[in-house]
Amino acid sequence: MVGFPSDYDYKGMVRENLLKNCPVTISHINNAKTIFGPAVPSLKGKTVRQSPEVVRIDYVEVLRNIQMEHEHVTLAADIMFVNKLPFLVSILRNIQFITVEHIANKKKE
Repeated sequence: MVGFPSDYDYKGMVRENLLKNCPVTISHINNAKTIFGPAVPSLKGKTVRQSPEVVRIDYVEVLRNIQMEHEHVTLAADIMFVNKLPFLVSILRNIQFITVEHIANKKKE
């Protein structure tokens, strides 16, 4: 059983004739990689998870009477694309307040 060896290991197996009755040559392996790109299952097995960026928390002072009236409010946010232009969409679920803001650039500041 071979699974998804790396290109280097697969070429080594073909070069050393470790696969019986295998008509594949090293040039076939090179051509397949050029045409189809790297093997996706092999990449999935060897790709490491990148650590996500730390979420920055900003606290804003809110008046006490507003705080008492809207004690439990859920904020949801997402990025929406319209004609490939990014917009930040947010909604305060309990009070049904929706905002949409165009994102001028997506670079880290």
